[in-house]
Amino acid sequence: MPHNTSAATDAARAAALKRQKAPRANKGAAGLGARLLAKRLELGLSQADVAERADVAQRTVANMEAGEAAKVSTVEGLAKALGCSPEWLAYGHKCKYPGCPADEP
Repeated sequence: MPHNTSAATDAARAAALKRQKAPRANKGAAGLGARLLAKRLELGLSQADVAERADVAQRTVANMEAGEAAKVSTVEGLAKALGCSPEWLAYGHKCKYPGCPADEP
Protein backbone atom coordinates (compact mmCIF):
# COMPACT_ATOMS: atom_id res chain seq x y z
CA MET A 1 0.00 0.00 0.00
CA PRO A 2 1.50 3.41 -0.96
CA HIS A 3 2.30 5.84 1.78
CA ASN A 4 -0.04 8.85 1.59
CA THR A 5 0.68 11.93 3.66
CA SER A 6 -2.20 14.16 4.43
CA ALA A 7 -2.06 17.86 3.58
CA ALA A 8 -2.54 18.65 7.28
CA THR A 9 0.56 16.61 8.21
CA ASP A 10 2.61 18.30 5.49
CA ALA A 11 1.47 21.72 6.69
CA ALA A 12 2.34 20.85 10.29
CA ARG A 13 5.83 19.72 9.27
CA ALA A 14 6.37 22.89 7.25
CA ALA A 15 5.24 25.04 10.18
CA ALA A 16 7.56 23.17 12.55
CA LEU A 17 10.52 23.72 10.21
CA LYS A 18 9.77 27.44 10.02
CA ARG A 19 9.74 27.68 13.82
CA GLN A 20 13.18 26.11 14.13
CA LYS A 21 15.85 28.72 14.60
CA ALA A 22 19.00 28.56 12.55
CA PRO A 23 22.16 28.28 14.62
CA ARG A 24 23.58 31.69 15.47
CA ALA A 25 26.92 32.51 13.97
CA ASN A 26 29.64 33.67 16.29
CA LYS A 27 29.71 37.29 15.13
CA GLY A 28 32.81 38.05 17.18
CA ALA A 29 34.74 35.24 15.55
CA ALA A 30 33.54 36.30 12.12
CA GLY A 31 34.76 39.85 12.75
CA LEU A 32 38.06 38.52 14.04
CA GLY A 33 38.42 36.43 10.89
CA ALA A 34 37.79 39.43 8.66
CA ARG A 35 40.35 41.53 10.56
CA LEU A 36 42.87 38.66 10.48
CA LEU A 37 42.45 38.26 6.73
CA ALA A 38 42.63 42.01 6.06
CA LYS A 39 45.77 42.47 8.16
CA ARG A 40 47.43 39.42 6.62
CA LEU A 41 46.75 40.67 3.10
CA GLU A 42 47.85 44.20 4.02
CA LEU A 43 51.21 42.75 5.09
CA GLY A 44 51.42 40.55 2.00
CA LEU A 45 51.63 37.36 4.05
CA SER A 46 50.32 33.89 3.30
CA GLN A 47 48.40 31.88 5.86
CA ALA A 48 51.49 29.69 6.21
CA ASP A 49 53.67 32.77 6.91
CA VAL A 50 51.33 33.96 9.66
CA ALA A 51 51.02 30.46 11.10
CA GLU A 52 54.79 30.09 11.28
CA ARG A 53 55.24 33.50 12.94
CA ALA A 54 52.50 32.71 15.48
CA ASP A 55 53.58 29.09 16.02
CA VAL A 56 50.18 27.68 15.05
CA ALA A 57 49.04 25.39 12.25
CA GLN A 58 48.16 26.93 8.89
CA ARG A 59 44.75 25.27 9.27
CA THR A 60 44.19 27.31 12.45
CA VAL A 61 44.68 30.53 10.51
CA ALA A 62 42.38 29.30 7.73
CA ASN A 63 39.69 28.26 10.23
CA MET A 64 39.85 31.59 12.03
CA GLU A 65 39.61 33.52 8.76
CA ALA A 66 36.53 31.43 8.00
CA GLY A 67 34.93 32.61 11.25
CA GLU A 68 35.81 29.92 13.78
CA ALA A 69 36.57 31.00 17.33
CA ALA A 70 40.02 30.56 18.84
CA LYS A 71 41.72 30.41 22.20
CA VAL A 72 42.88 33.67 23.74
CA SER A 73 46.50 32.51 23.54
CA THR A 74 46.09 31.89 19.81
CA VAL A 75 44.66 35.36 19.24
CA GLU A 76 47.51 36.88 21.26
CA GLY A 77 50.11 34.98 19.22
CA LEU A 78 48.52 35.99 15.93
CA ALA A 79 48.30 39.63 17.01
CA LYS A 80 51.99 39.62 17.88
CA ALA A 81 52.82 37.97 14.55
CA LEU A 82 50.81 40.61 12.69
CA GLY A 83 52.05 43.58 14.72
CA CYS A 84 48.64 44.59 16.04
CA SER A 85 47.02 44.51 19.45
CA PRO A 86 45.03 41.46 20.55
CA GLU A 87 42.18 43.83 21.41
CA TRP A 88 42.03 45.09 17.85
CA LEU A 89 42.28 41.63 16.33
CA ALA A 90 39.64 40.13 18.61
CA TYR A 91 37.18 43.02 18.89
CA GLY A 92 38.23 45.83 16.60
CA HIS A 93 39.15 47.99 19.65
CA LYS A 94 42.32 49.93 20.14
CA CYS A 95 44.77 48.86 22.82
CA LYS A 96 43.70 50.01 26.29
CA TYR A 97 47.16 51.32 27.15
CA PRO A 98 47.95 54.93 26.13
CA GLY A 99 50.60 55.16 23.44
CA CYS A 100 50.46 51.46 22.68
CA PRO A 101 52.53 50.86 19.51
CA ALA A 102 50.09 48.17 18.43
CA ASP A 103 47.16 50.62 18.18
CA GLU A 104 47.42 50.96 14.44
CA PRO A 105 46.10 47.77 12.82
